[in-house]
Amino acid sequence: MTTIREMLNRIKWSCEGGLVGYGIVIVHRGAPGNRRVIRGEDVTDIAPRALICIEGGEEVVIPYHRVVALIRDGRVVWDRSVKE
Repeated sequence: MTTIREMLNRIKWSCEGGLVGYGIVIVHRGAPGNRRVIRGEDVTDIAPRALICIEGGEEVVIPYHRVVALIRDGRVVWDRSVKE
């Protein structure tokens, strides 16, 4: 099974534009449906244990266990619940 970190690195290093145009769906308590979408262009690092993003001018650490899906153009391209 491909991990979200592997998928993000593959996109970052092999696709023109990297993560621009992608959305990373995370668990975010209190948000509608307890989900929130982080823009791919806001990701500054795909670290070993978490994503590092800039939100509101501040650096935010998002552990990978909070990532539930990766979307592009309204389509899910990776979903944690899907087993290969």
